Amino acid sequence: MEMKLVLELDGTTYPVTVNAEEETYTVNLNGNERVIDVRRSASGALSLLVDNRSVEAWAVKTSSGYRVSVLGGAFQVEVEDALRASIRKMKEAADGSGEELIKAPMPGMVVELKVAVGDTVEPGEPVIVVEAMKMRNEFGPKSGGRIDKIMVEPGQSVERGTELLLVVSDDEGEGE
Repeated sequence: MEMKLVLELDGTTYPVTVNAEEETYTVNLNGNERVIDVRRSASGALSLLVDNRSVEAWAVKTSSGYRVSVLGGAFQVEVEDALRASIRKMKEAADGSGEELIKAPMPGMVVELKVAVGDTVEPGEPVIVVEAMKMRNEFGPKSGGRIDKIMVEPGQSVERGTELLLVVSDDEGEGE
């Protein structure tokens, strides 16, 4: 059964497609497809086999999703049906301030800026790549707009919560 979801990882949103068949999941995230076998151990840990690599993870239900510990890092993860997420985003856009500050959800190194100040971006479009734990992670805005400010540069180390980019709605920056 195919599910279209939106995964929010420490404040950054990713569209995800999941095909589930018993304990095996085919996950497509940012064009990268992975086959994941999931088993729960007696201790409650999740034993994952990701592309034939064994990984142990812990997931604890929270009021807003899950707190996941994996590969030495801990992350807040929210999972939402793609249609519901789209409706929620439209409501937020109608009520929002028109600004979105993208922050580093984890410590790492900025390896690529995919945009420049003044560029127009779509919701979820990758705008920056941060490498953490030997994995490249692309981040983008929840809603579209114009890149108003870039606070980092490639090669720069960042801590969790470091301000990376400011995106303003297209009509927010007019007249400045």
